[in-house]
Amino acid sequence: MLQRGWSVRAMANIASSPALMPQIEAQRSALRSAQFLSDTGAQAGGPFAGRVSTVSTDLIAHNGAQRFATSDAAADQAYYAGDSTHPGVLGAQVRVTGGDTPAYGVAAGLSNPS
Repeated sequence: MLQRGWSVRAMANIASSPALMPQIEAQRSALRSAQFLSDTGAQAGGPFAGRVSTVSTDLIAHNGAQRFATSDAAADQAYYAGDSTHPGVLGAQVRVTGGDTPAYGVAAGLSNPS
């Protein structure tokens, strides 16, 4: 995709049950590592510089608290669909908008070409 001129956004996973958190935390760490940009050629001076970004939905806050960072947050059925893995209706809405932290929402930085 990068070779075709596209920009790519990788999403850091929201929290889940305690059993899945080690893998989720490893994925978050990998996406935030300088090695990720280097591996994709998107580091400063690389062939795809500035064309890869990370959407940190796990850092979203809503109503004054982070809602997607920990397995404790994943137990909150106001934001999760009751399975500690998938967002419910409110959780999906907050993930898109970013809630109190719009820079972390899925829609951050996107525009609607008319």
